Amino acid sequence: MENKLSAKLYEQILDNMPVACIDIVVCKNRKILLIKRNNQPEKGNWWIVGGRILKNEKLADAVKRKVKEEVGLYIENARFLYPDEYFSEKSIFGGIGTHSTVFIYLVDAKGEIKLDSTSSEYQWVDKEWFRKNKSELQNYVVRAIENSDVFK
Repeated sequence: MENKLSAKLYEQILDNMPVACIDIVVCKNRKILLIKRNNQPEKGNWWIVGGRILKNEKLADAVKRKVKEEVGLYIENARFLYPDEYFSEKSIFGGIGTHSTVFIYLVDAKGEIKLDSTSSEYQWVDKEWFRKNKSELQNYVVRAIENSDVFK
């Protein structure tokens, strides 16, 4: 499904309305995948895989697409967790801000990581790492991980 917006149109959308997105807690062997973002908003922060949903794209297809595009993994057992909202004063275009309505999913992954250009690093984190480092993560990411129940 190819449905790319021009940068100008996408900037106008971000400036005027929320964007429908999916974010995915990717799990493998009781560890969760975090990626370090290359782009605003949240540039340089550890984050979960995700992004916008394309027009006429089903949620399940968006989950598969984003995981494959961003980290090269295949998914199994996709489970919808909860809806959320994300707000930032930053956007990929600078200071116009970002408002996203987000569907959070949990998936089991298989395959080898192959990062796309939106991320600079990745790490698989376990319960102990999360316990020690969650204060360094954005509240949005902490909430997604905690609601996944992977570390219960």
